[in-house]
Amino acid sequence: MKLSSRLRRATAETDQSAADRPPPPPSPPRGSPVVAYAGILDGRSLWLALEPLPGVIALRDAAGVVHTIPSDLPEHDPSYRSVRVDLLALPGEEEQAYDVVVVPPDGRAPRTVWTPPLPRTPMRVPIAPGGAWQLDLARTEEGMLRVRRLRAARGVDVVAIALAEDGIRLSLAPVDDVPVELVALEDDVVVAIFPVGRDGDTLTTLITADGLPEGHDQLVRWGLGSADHWVPLRRMVNDLANPNAAVLLPVLTVPGSDDHRMRLRYAPDGTLAARVVDLAAREEEA
Repeated sequence: MKLSSRLRRATAETDQSAADRPPPPPSPPRGSPVVAYAGILDGRSLWLALEPLPGVIALRDAAGVVHTIPSDLPEHDPSYRSVRVDLLALPGEEEQAYDVVVVPPDGRAPRTVWTPPLPRTPMRVPIAPGGAWQLDLARTEEGMLRVRRLRAARGVDVVAIALAEDGIRLSLAPVDDVPVELVALEDDVVVAIFPVGRDGDTLTTLITADGLPEGHDQLVRWGLGSADHWVPLRRMVNDLANPNAAVLLPVLTVPGSDDHRMRLRYAPDGTLAARVVDLAAREEEA
């Protein structure tokens, strides 16, 4: 039997609409525990909620060793298994990846925990207290939840930024292994240096308009040290994916005028940068 032109047209339209449909959402393998919520909100604590099921929630490292994770969160909701765990209490001093597992009470092998695709969010996991570790959550190709412990990039925490009468004052966390000078770098070339002193438990420095370089507009990065041994300044608790869009920083003006000489900003990775303004070029353009 031949298809009529009308039937062929309807069949083609059906095939095309099926191709345009989004793929079905991923589903967990049979028997896998399923995540209801997972997050590392403070840089150190894993918050996890699973479907209710018997067993012990644990972490399994790359060597197959299972680490129990005692929770400090009482379980009071029968709809979920909830834990809150201090990941900094895990042993070892090396980078590590841990699969989240549930150890059944009958002695069977641990079951890895499945998670839906992790949502995109304007928040990021801040560096762990102490500055040594960067923790995060990942989803394997099979959809299993994984906790990663990575070495945090080096940096000096900015404790406070404030306008002063003659500039912008920075308060920084103390460091002992870098030269105590504030430097501005453009393409790894030092373009400005400011002295740094101690004020109790913090380092302090004053950025002045006179100490900034003349010339074309340029974006500089701030750090302690020199071009050869340099540690960037960073936002102390960087929990935003784009801190520049949400964090208001002071603007340095020329003394006795309203002309902007420098605009501080945070880069996407949370390090402190600035746009240095060439006032002479601005006056020529005007």
